[in-house]
Amino acid sequence: MEEPTENKMPPNLRRDVERFSLFLTRLRNALDVNQNYPDGENSYIRVHSALEMVSESIRDLFKHQQFKTNAVILPSLQLVQSVKELKLDHSNADIDCARVLAVVDQLETAVLSTLL
Repeated sequence: MEEPTENKMPPNLRRDVERFSLFLTRLRNALDVNQNYPDGENSYIRVHSALEMVSESIRDLFKHQQFKTNAVILPSLQLVQSVKELKLDHSNADIDCARVLAVVDQLETAVLSTLL
């Protein structure tokens, strides 16, 4: 019987993939602009902080040769651009995060496909 893929994954790669997954989840949560935070932190700060963590984790993934593909690079660049296009410093009522969330899904799929 063959071992599951997760047991074959080198520890440093597993760590980098887990960090990427965690930070991508944080970004998804930050994109919920209708959520109120008691500390008064605004959407702009939450989303851009989460994007910074995702970007750092992507740089860590790029240390592994298998992630240096257009399938991963392109959505990672699109993610940064789509977040920049959000008007987070304006009223949250008009913010449509659908495009950003679609790019997040595309990036996540590309990373997972690379692992398989």
